[in-house]
This record gives sequence, structure tokens and C-alpha cells, in this order.
Amino acid sequence: PSAARPVVIKKSLADVIQFSGCKDEQTSADASIDGQSSGAMSWALIKSIEEFGMDQTYTELLGNIRTKLATKYTQIPQMSTGHK
Repeated sequence: PSAARPVVIKKSLADVIQFSGCKDEQTSADASIDGQSSGAMSWALIKSIEEFGMDQTYTELLGNIRTKLATKYTQIPQMSTGHK
């Protein structure tokens, strides 16, 4: 696997924060995890919250999701923010 790149922190006074399962040019994987169908990113999101709790910043959460996916999947989740 390629070396992990750090997540760049950019400040934003966002009204909306969105996570997507992958980059625009990628496809998000479906997975069978513990015998249940799930999206790979959805699984990683749930596991990251279970393991690290709700006190993570959005940037930390994104990094934890990416770390969980990196060993099995090529998709790289993204975070976007927006204003009204």
C-alpha cells in the first residue's frame, strides 16, 4: 500500500459537513462484514465512532475512517463543507 498522507486541516464556518465514500473518480465498495451487507465506508464510520467515541473532530473522524479502510479497500473517503 502507498504511504498514508496526512489530512490537511482547513478551518471552515460550515453549515453543512458531508462525508462521501470515495474520491470523485473512485467507486465506493459494498462489503460483507461479519456476515452482513454494508457499505465499506459506513462500516468504517460506525467502527471509528465505536472505537474513538463522539469527541473526535471531523478531521480526526475522517482520518480514522481512512485508516480502517486502507488495509482492505482502495477508496479514499472525502469530507466537504458548505455554507448557506
